[in-house]
Amino acid sequence: ATSLLRAPSSSRILDLIFVAISIYMIVRFKFEGLRQAIFALTYIALITIIFRYAKVIITVNSLIALAGCIIINYVFSIKFLKKLQKLENRKMALKETLKEIYLSIVPVCIIAVIFTFMIETVISSVGMTLFWGLLIQVILSLLTLL
Repeated sequence: ATSLLRAPSSSRILDLIFVAISIYMIVRFKFEGLRQAIFALTYIALITIIFRYAKVIITVNSLIALAGCIIINYVFSIKFLKKLQKLENRKMALKETLKEIYLSIVPVCIIAVIFTFMIETVISSVGMTLFWGLLIQVILSLLTLL
């Protein structure tokens, strides 16, 4: 029999954190927050599909990189929503948010590309995880204009 009092696993804790952030976006930003929460779920689903078909080897290190990509996606969403409230123009808010986020993580993008071509499997999987995570995040960011 399973005990209800057992300690929660780390994936459950991460799930609860992501749900709490999504609820925060929905409560604070109303419809646009709901839209960004849906994009966040879409992001996670697309990452999973891409990993399967790109034959990304999943290691503990790549899971940490994936968590980092998901956090970057949530930070992007919240910054975009705050700028959207200020500017009232989707294109300008998206352009400023993309500029702000991606100028600050250029070193991560460079490391992702370099790690992707490394021979060691663990490092290569981290690079592929970061590369696909950041690429899908940019594509979904551009889809927020629709």
